[in-house]
Amino acid sequence: MHPLKMWKENQKDLAKQIREMKSKRKDSLYGHVAGLDCSRWEYRHNHIAYCELRGRTRIQIEKCAPDNKPDEDRITMLKDAWIDSIALHNLITEEKEMQSEVICPC
Repeated sequence: MHPLKMWKENQKDLAKQIREMKSKRKDSLYGHVAGLDCSRWEYRHNHIAYCELRGRTRIQIEKCAPDNKPDEDRITMLKDAWIDSIALHNLITEEKEMQSEVICPC
């Protein structure tokens, strides 16, 4: 599976978890649900990194308040990891194509 498709599936799962946790806020004391803030933070940074890899500018992605800036180091780390993963996936795909051409010179 392509790395970006895997990322998209992971984001869908994380979004589902966030929705489930948000629905539990009414039942919890003071509306706090353990793990909700961390999941939202992770989703936000993954989303920003993914959109920037796809060519979007930060302004197109979100308009954040001055006191709610994203963690740029985290976004850079995520983008670097995905670039490496995509490069590895492309290399493996190219090798498989080359092997199939050698085996079957049709």
